[in-house]
Amino acid sequence: MRVAMTVWQGRISPVCDVARQLLVLEVLDAKISARREERLPGAGYWQQVAQLEKLRPQVLICGAISS
Repeated sequence: MRVAMTVWQGRISPVCDVARQLLVLEVLDAKISARREERLPGAGYWQQVAQLEKLRPQVLICGAISS
């Protein structure tokens, strides 16, 4: 399973809309098998959605989505 978490100052970001960084984890048999950081574009909501679609996470963890 691929899990994406929006990150801000080393924590889950309070609002997904303003996040610029994702931590992407690959989880296999309840263990993290890989992890990487990805940038989120700051150009607007739809560009962030497009980036998330490319990454194809099964789970998105964030504080909130306001847009």
